[in-house]
Amino acid sequence: MSDQQPAPAIDRSTSQSAADPETAELTARIQELEAQNEQLRQEVAAATRARYRRSALTMGAVGVLALVGAVVFPDVRTVLVALGGTGVFAAILTYFLTPERFVAASVGEAVYATLADNEAAIIDDLDLRGDHHIIPATGGAAPARLFVPLDDTVDVPESTAHVAPFAVEDRLGLFLQPTGLQLYQAFQEAAGTLPEEPAALGRSIGDALVEQFELVDGVDVDVDANADAGAGRAILAVDGSVYGPLDRFDHPVASLFATTFAVELDEPVTVTVSESDADGEWRVTCRWGRPETLADGPRESAFQFDNHSGDGAAASTHE
Repeated sequence: MSDQQPAPAIDRSTSQSAADPETAELTARIQELEAQNEQLRQEVAAATRARYRRSALTMGAVGVLALVGAVVFPDVRTVLVALGGTGVFAAILTYFLTPERFVAASVGEAVYATLADNEAAIIDDLDLRGDHHIIPATGGAAPARLFVPLDDTVDVPESTAHVAPFAVEDRLGLFLQPTGLQLYQAFQEAAGTLPEEPAALGRSIGDALVEQFELVDGVDVDVDANADAGAGRAILAVDGSVYGPLDRFDHPVASLFATTFAVELDEPVTVTVSESDADGEWRVTCRWGRPETLADGPRESAFQFDNHSGDGAAASTHE
């Protein structure tokens, strides 16, 4: 008979029980953190709603006081009645139109960044090296298209009826809906009638970017237009972009700026973007017509996109 002792059996229940407390502790901690995050989200939403409600109550109180004052002071009754009616009406709108859902800007930026990287990868894979153009569209629901030609030797059409995105076989390039298209439509709807003069139009776009859409902290618009030659150049200097660097593919800020000019002027608009080395300010330049008829201005850089990074590699262009 062999004297070899049998191998001791592994007590799996003991090792499992030793691991269970650690797992249970981690699970409990995760559940606690999830509950805290949910509570924080609810508290932020409640605080924002409360702020809207307080604003509504304040405007309502001012409106009621103005109406009471209109009874007491007949000499200024017309002004007080108008002030009171405005206050009460604004209070009602603010109270009942309080938003119920709040989406952080970082969420929208993350979604846009992914789409921009995907589109930039398509541009790179198709080896499209031309400047970006916003072209008025004929037919279809979209009044403008983003056109990226194969290279700068391709003639930019005055307008396009292309609906399908790929026109590579026709030796043209890629046609897409601009990111700023729906922003332009919302801008137009809010403004009612947009200015016809390019300089005034540029200022209106800048105001909308800051006040209406809150996509940037500040802007500076410089428009140089030659009405006789039908040419123009508009430069938008941007400070504090909510959606990150403007050299990303079809950035909403640059796209809204160019799309509005293209549709309102009914002209193809060439878009270039550059970053100031001095203060990190972004510059978006739109050109239309025959820019060689304009006075010499600063040279800009057209951004090509490398691989899937979405970062722009500057390549100089000529006015």
